[in-house]
Amino acid sequence: MWSRTTHSPRSGVDGSHFERLRGKASHAFQQTVHFVGLVIGLSQAKGAVDPPPARAPATESVSWGRDGLREAWAQSRPGLVTVGMLTVLVNLLRIALPLFVFQVLDRVMASRSIDTLAVLAVFTVFAVIVGALAEIVRRWMLVSWGDYIEAVFGRALFVSGLSSEIGSRNRAATAGPSRALADLAALRQFVSGGAVIAWLDVWFAPFFLLVVYLIHPALAGIVFTSMCIMLALGIVNERTTRDARSSAKSAKRASASFIEAAELQPEAVMSRPVAERLAGRWHEEAHARREGNLVVRLSGLAISDTMRLVETLQRIACYAIGAMLAISGSLTIGGVIAGAVLGRIASTPVRRAMSQWRTLSLARMSYHRLKERLSRLDRLRAPLYDRQAPLTLKLSNVTHRYGRRDRAVVKGLSLTAMPGELVAIHGPSGSGKSTLARLSAGLTSPTAGRICLGELDVAHLLRTPDGAPVGYLPQDVGLPEGTIQEIISGFADDRSKRVVEAAKGAGIHDIVMGLPGGYDTVISPQARPLAGGELKRLAIARAIYRRPSLIVLDEPEANLDRRTVRQLIATLDRLKATGSVIVVTSLSKTFLGVADHIVELGRGSRMSSGAPADRALLPAPATQSHD
Repeated sequence: MWSRTTHSPRSGVDGSHFERLRGKASHAFQQTVHFVGLVIGLSQAKGAVDPPPARAPATESVSWGRDGLREAWAQSRPGLVTVGMLTVLVNLLRIALPLFVFQVLDRVMASRSIDTLAVLAVFTVFAVIVGALAEIVRRWMLVSWGDYIEAVFGRALFVSGLSSEIGSRNRAATAGPSRALADLAALRQFVSGGAVIAWLDVWFAPFFLLVVYLIHPALAGIVFTSMCIMLALGIVNERTTRDARSSAKSAKRASASFIEAAELQPEAVMSRPVAERLAGRWHEEAHARREGNLVVRLSGLAISDTMRLVETLQRIACYAIGAMLAISGSLTIGGVIAGAVLGRIASTPVRRAMSQWRTLSLARMSYHRLKERLSRLDRLRAPLYDRQAPLTLKLSNVTHRYGRRDRAVVKGLSLTAMPGELVAIHGPSGSGKSTLARLSAGLTSPTAGRICLGELDVAHLLRTPDGAPVGYLPQDVGLPEGTIQEIISGFADDRSKRVVEAAKGAGIHDIVMGLPGGYDTVISPQARPLAGGELKRLAIARAIYRRPSLIVLDEPEANLDRRTVRQLIATLDRLKATGSVIVVTSLSKTFLGVADHIVELGRGSRMSSGAPADRALLPAPATQSHD
């Protein structure tokens, strides 16, 4: 049956890889917390973060949702408490160095006691080493937590992104899984990078300011003024560059989409004049992006350098005012140096936090978008239905338009197809055949009316984790990267005869067996051993795999020879005998002879529906249609 008995390394795409990733991230977080306990005595933090309860790989991510987000927070809470304790420890131990300077200059130099100096040095070195170790462990824990978040929610967000596009009338708004995974990566980068450290440490700036105040109020006033200036600079930078960042981001997306479209159709732009004109248009969009980025970068550099200047002036002022106070006898030399050092320790977190203000804003927006996407998983629960019973396709007064002001592409269509019946949608190009096919498959939600398979909406059935009872062939074939076996089986680890049956039904089996790799041959944008018509047959095999209850084929005869079309018609007859409802669109009258129902669409003309011998006239569709 198979030309290769060796299992393809690409065919093992299941939940095991996700389990390993999540297990490694969780284990790293656990070991980090345990290491903290060994180093600084926080043994109660051991086992702070355990991996979420194991679920079946096929349904695990889909079952997360809002409850999964709360569960992840609950699992992470002990580790985050440990991070907070480490933050307190790190910041408290930063006082060790200025305290050492203060004691040496004011006590040791006066007493000339070597023993006191040695004791102070030992305790200071110990405090610095412990602080450095705590800082290392804190960063290690945050990096592990970021990987843990990505491993846990990556798969769920991928499913949520794809599910949000199914049935959506505005795919640009949903943005699919790429936007969700980009938000997840931004959140992981914020947690794992230095931004979260800066915002954790900034809460201790008032504590250091209080210590400076205890040394002398004048020094505290200088440090407080410096901190206020830095805060104002950060707010100004955020507000003045907001529009430039937004325009640069929009220009970047437009430029990326333009390049992607050109890469998908290199043959259409192969002539040099066309390529030059396209390059000119891309250059204009890239210029807008560069201008926006330049404004943001220059403003950021100016603000950052200004804050460094303010910090330097603060140190100069602390030393100058401190020296005046020392001359007047109000402050000791040790107090002057300790106050200046503590002032820098107090202002540095503020400067770093202001530099990371935009990163915090992006992380907050990413988190809220991810929270909303995960909450959608609660609304994407798999429906319950009788998988053994034949399902009836019913369109009830379906109307669809692409915009509020557009006329209806499909208007007032009602149709009932019993199990084992074939619906042929016939009409010229631009009459709305592809739109009606997507509506029937549940890939687009109608503006009005309802489309049911059995008792449930078709779009709800697409969320079934163990395989939706709908097979769909789009007009423009787009196949994901994978082996032929994976593509036909929907990336299931299925090497049974069902894959071969689907391939034979689409007339692709003999062609596949003639390939060196057989069903293990990889199909990708870089490696396409099949021609356009052969790829169409492969897509048909994917649509009829496992004999789904509803099969929707959008112009399946395109790029196929007569022999293959006859073979396809025979396959559809066999599928009808098994109880499948079949919807086929076509420019020609190829499938009208085997149809039980015919829907006639006309570009700007009337639309009729019914049995081949008796069609009921329906309201006229739009004069502006989409195919």
